[in-house]
Amino acid sequence: MHIVKHFASLTLGLAIALPAAAETRQGCDAKYVFGPVTGGIWLERAFHLDSDGGDAAQARRFARMEIRACARSHWAGRKDDEAPQRCTGENVSDYPFAALEAELTQAVCDANPGHAQLDIWIGWETSGGAGCVEGTGFRNMLHGNYRVICEAPAEAAAAEPAPAPVPAPIPVRAPAGPIPPMPGACLPGMDIFPNGVDASGWPYCMSLPELQRP
Repeated sequence: MHIVKHFASLTLGLAIALPAAAETRQGCDAKYVFGPVTGGIWLERAFHLDSDGGDAAQARRFARMEIRACARSHWAGRKDDEAPQRCTGENVSDYPFAALEAELTQAVCDANPGHAQLDIWIGWETSGGAGCVEGTGFRNMLHGNYRVICEAPAEAAAAEPAPAPVPAPIPVRAPAGPIPPMPGACLPGMDIFPNGVDASGWPYCMSLPELQRP
């Protein structure tokens, strides 16, 4: 009986002395991917997120899920000026956005100039060791056809060149005073004569447009 008690006490002591299994810290790489749905230049913005788990694969699965939560949370608050806390914690490195909508709009419009607005696809993808990539391996979509405004209407109008001014017509004025008789003269503009002038000896002067006719 004494031996059994001693053995049980020894077993309990060993159980207490054994340290708990340490969690493993691992992470996954992630990147936002976005660009015009009708074709053009697409962009990527990368970051990294770490998490803890019972083993390396589990830690990476947790990291992948936290990346998904970060991306969805920031998209829900895309008009805010700051990223949500779950995207900026100490376990996140190089997170690329603060004001998500404003910054991705600026980036995609700068990469695809000449548009007043663009319809874009935006999503994210993860990469790394086992647990970082979901079974499908495809990109995760946040929005498949999101419209961003590259130029405000007033700015777009100001960017258009102003139309050339139309020259004012030159008024035709009758000569002042009486027209002296000048037989044999050819005076441009005198092919229409005022009443009372003898123009029988005046040659007809053709205007420049008439000279250019075929």
